[in-house]
Amino acid sequence: MEAFAADPLSKKVFGDAMFAVSVDYNRAEWEIFQSSLSPLGIGS
Repeated sequence: MEAFAADPLSKKVFGDAMFAVSVDYNRAEWEIFQSSLSPLGIGS
């Protein structure tokens, strides 16, 4: 996600609004996924 957000081509292709929504959505989804993992990497 960080590489996508840092790539100027991503913003150019998606446009400002869609780019911002995509980055925000994917970051939130990643945070939810990470919070669902136990210390062993298996679902809680």
